[in-house]
Amino acid sequence: PMSDDIYHQLLERYQSGQVPWDQELPPPEVIDLARTLLPGRALDLGTGFGRAAIYLARLGWEVDAITKPKNGEKIMALKTFTKPATCRTPSPP
Repeated sequence: PMSDDIYHQLLERYQSGQVPWDQELPPPEVIDLARTLLPGRALDLGTGFGRAAIYLARLGWEVDAITKPKNGEKIMALKTFTKPATCRTPSPP
């Protein structure tokens, strides 16, 4: 699990915009596909930091984003906090 100290350091980085390891846009294939479809539902398996999920959510998609590491969910939450989008991260059954 991510320690509170690391979480707060990451929060500060995302709020300041100092995140050189993270790109805002998803892979080009996601961008191209999103241009050809009307918003609907999407499932992003292995979402990592949520680039594709957040991108689609901002375009009006309803997105379920699933990632194994808890750190990915926390970082995605930070990203959606600093630039609003609605993505669900369902809990496993």
